Amino acid sequence: EKERIAICLDNATWHNKLTEESIIPKHSSIKGEIQKWLQDRKINFPEKFVKAQLLQLVCTNCPRKEYMSDRIAKKYAVEIIRLPKLHCSLNPIELLWNNLKQFVRDQNTTFRQDDVKQLIEQFLVAMDDKLASSYFHHVYEVEEMYKTADEIMEEEIEPHFQSDINCCQRVRFDTVFPNCHDCFQPRISTKTTTQTVMPLSTINNETVAIADGDTNLSRICFKEKEECRPSDSQLNTSE
Repeated sequence: EKERIAICLDNATWHNKLTEESIIPKHSSIKGEIQKWLQDRKINFPEKFVKAQLLQLVCTNCPRKEYMSDRIAKKYAVEIIRLPKLHCSLNPIELLWNNLKQFVRDQNTTFRQDDVKQLIEQFLVAMDDKLASSYFHHVYEVEEMYKTADEIMEEEIEPHFQSDINCCQRVRFDTVFPNCHDCFQPRISTKTTTQTVMPLSTINNETVAIADGDTNLSRICFKEKEECRPSDSQLNTSE
């Protein structure tokens, strides 16, 4: 059986260039370009359609996405492996590229382009199967590290998120009014968005963090129960 060849690609722009048949109009395209795209594909549409309706029609008839790199690789029976975004550490060539640059940096004394090219060729010729395999083994270890981190996130951390949210549906008013928390009742307007306070437990009641960006302490009304007034320093804490 003939050995298969695979190329590992990241999400660089030049790796994700679409074929001509896969390119579709965008929201930034003018109305005429969208109409021409539909007409070239013999897709009928009423003349009164506005741009938003034309784009919806484009989405309905959107062709399958195909990359130029995939088409060229398929021609030579090469398999393309695409990495997740921002995960260049899963590409063995990154480690090779780093070692190559370090080798050229250490050996380059003339700083001439021809000599740099010769150093690159010297490094690649000296690479054996053992060194090349070590790059792939390094990537396997990084991949296992990511898998372990995912398991820890799902089993140990994520279950606490929901419980923290359920337990944090109130504001820690004692952090704002440490001496008068028994004298005031919070009265939240019915139109106010439900608030989530993070964290529930603060060190020495020093901080209040409201997760909901649409709600702040200035929108909370207080109903006075007894003769008690917060000091100016306490009011400044709530800002």
